[in-house]
Amino acid sequence: MEKKLLLVFLSLFFLTGCVKKQAMIDVPIAQDLDFESGFYVNENFIKTLESLEEKKKGRDCSGLIYLINEKNDNIYFLEEDIYKFTPKSGRRSAGIYNFYKSNNNIIFKSPKIGDLIFFYNTTKNTKYSKIKQITHIGVVKDVFSDGRVSFLHNVRGVNRIDYINLYQKNSHKVNDKIENSYIVRCSKNKISCLASNRFAGYGKVEHEKIYFEK
Repeated sequence: MEKKLLLVFLSLFFLTGCVKKQAMIDVPIAQDLDFESGFYVNENFIKTLESLEEKKKGRDCSGLIYLINEKNDNIYFLEEDIYKFTPKSGRRSAGIYNFYKSNNNIIFKSPKIGDLIFFYNTTKNTKYSKIKQITHIGVVKDVFSDGRVSFLHNVRGVNRIDYINLYQKNSHKVNDKIENSYIVRCSKNKISCLASNRFAGYGKVEHEKIYFEK
């Protein structure tokens, strides 16, 4: 299996020629692994995410996670485990969340590439509810040094990249850069509909399933 060397202490002097030019202008460098050195990331996993971007695969948000899980040797769960935790509504995103919570694997900071990301009350029937219900799920694709996180998720049948930054909680854009995507359809672009304000936690994945020591 091919492995991708993590370049954690990369300086700006070495950026030219290996990233797009706009990455040099106020765009923080993605950190593949919490500032740790000497690790490789599972390249097959990264390729899976990249191959699914902008594709109509997975059908819905939980279907996308099931697809990634299937293509990567069940790195997230065994399907039979999720059945036990799925509520009567049949919402699989909630079942996955409940499974991770039961194992104390819901975290709220310091995510890593490959971790799951959960949101609450993102559907038409729940977006005004006072009761928080897990309704949406995605997977962390990049973690940036300023706290911004990109994630892959399925929106209306299409897989796409969006963003969340808990350090810019009530901002959609700062200097024309998206900090928090709208995760809920809003008629007046209310801040309550930003990803940061519907964030329910990260699902921490076992480190060794995605990263490999040098």
